Amino acid sequence: MILQIVKKPTRKNAILDLVLTNLHQFYDEPCTFPPFGLSDHHTVTVAPRIRDKSQSASKFVLKRDKRASRKAELGRYLDAIDWLTLFSSAESCEDLLDVFMNCIRTGLDLIMPVKRVRINTTDAPWMTQHLKSLIRKRQKAFHQHGSDSVQFKFFRNAVNRGRKACKASFYKSKVENMKEENPGVWWREVKRLAGVQSSPGNVISQIQVEGVENISEKEFADLINWAFLEPLEEYRLHLPLSKLPVEEDSLFLEVSEARMQSLLANLNPSKASGPDSIPNWLLKEYADFLCRPLTVIFNASFKEQCLPQIWKMADVTPLPKTKPVKELKKDLRPISLTACLSKVAEECVVVDYVKPAALRVLDPNHVALLFMIQLLPSARAASVSCKNNSRKSEKSKNCAELYTRGQTTSGVYTIDPDGKGAFDVYCDQTSTGGGWTVIQKRQNGPVDFNHTWDDYTKGFGNFLIGGFWLGLNKINPLTQNETENKLRLYLVASNKAVYAEYASFGIGDRNSNYTLSLGNFSSKSIWLVKS
Repeated sequence: MILQIVKKPTRKNAILDLVLTNLHQFYDEPCTFPPFGLSDHHTVTVAPRIRDKSQSASKFVLKRDKRASRKAELGRYLDAIDWLTLFSSAESCEDLLDVFMNCIRTGLDLIMPVKRVRINTTDAPWMTQHLKSLIRKRQKAFHQHGSDSVQFKFFRNAVNRGRKACKASFYKSKVENMKEENPGVWWREVKRLAGVQSSPGNVISQIQVEGVENISEKEFADLINWAFLEPLEEYRLHLPLSKLPVEEDSLFLEVSEARMQSLLANLNPSKASGPDSIPNWLLKEYADFLCRPLTVIFNASFKEQCLPQIWKMADVTPLPKTKPVKELKKDLRPISLTACLSKVAEECVVVDYVKPAALRVLDPNHVALLFMIQLLPSARAASVSCKNNSRKSEKSKNCAELYTRGQTTSGVYTIDPDGKGAFDVYCDQTSTGGGWTVIQKRQNGPVDFNHTWDDYTKGFGNFLIGGFWLGLNKINPLTQNETENKLRLYLVASNKAVYAEYASFGIGDRNSNYTLSLGNFSSKSIWLVKS
């Protein structure tokens, strides 16, 4: 689109001298000067906008040599370690883990040392090292033998075949399945393949918060860290927790070597490692060698009722919920990477203790899961002040408004949250103050929750029989102002219920890929006994 960019008068009070361009974003605002010579028109100058110096397309990353020969050598190293001798001087699970980690890191650094590798940040997502090698050979043949040579034509054809194969492989493994599951991500990857859209920059470039323009990266990281930690200050312990007293003949959880080997063999090798820097691929590939020392470490940890310190740590990466980021607390989400071994230990405890304890209380033949949202009291009071007690013809915006109008019986009601279209919802008007909009009810019954992404956007099921999912397209207008909503997750069985609650809740629209926003976990799980 062609625009006129001169904004100041050039003759008296009129703009008579025009500059038309379809690249207005690349020019600074035109400047006007006094008339030149005998002219009665002001002089107009236009200059290109000064752009920031572009960063180099190349950057260096640290990688380990994972060739088959190196992996075989690392396997021989791990097989030769006498773990019982090394563990003989350890006095606690912390000492055992230190010995284990030192041996692993020593082997990795000696056999697979970290090397500095240069990569090109502008490469297509489907580019591989093999294809790059073919391109270099093609260019070498072109310069040495010319474009009509047999050598050049051979590598040219090899590059074309390899490029098509890489694109097809990338689409099939990374993009194809997203078409039904997440259309937004699918379309973004298709545009990347077509070269339409470049990958986004780092987090700092997406933050637009006042007062942080001239601070260092370390100060930036401290500021983000403080924003993440502030909601947790109320849970900070002033004194360390004391161990619970146990009887002398108490039985502690014990893990067998066979079970440990199975747990390690089922790990996802592509998952990133945590603060311990022990990669998942190593634990998975050498499970037969590592199951014995890890069994000793896990059993010592369970017996001491203590987790090693590094298993309690996490590498936290900030991820933007929205772009640009205007408020650190609201628009950034912490992504935590914990040690893989701590997750394995947690799984053992859950399977052996937590799950059996829950099943002893819950009736497996009658279990329901409810997700409900409710307006906060302040927001509900605001809606009450704008209406009277008489019934009105217009639709209510939510179940809380229905409750204040006297609809105190749970059931199916019609609401219109944003004035763009009414739809039915199930209102729970009896649980803790009423006014709850149920967005999901799942229980043993005929409704199957194995649905397509399209079904989850529209909703499915029956409000009264079997269970239902309200639908993302309906939850979005209900939660436009996320700070005015709270989310409660109920697990109901027989005559008992347990719930968890989040102080705020919101679902974005289709353009944001239905981004989920959750507030602080504001209450502990509480068992409720119904009379």
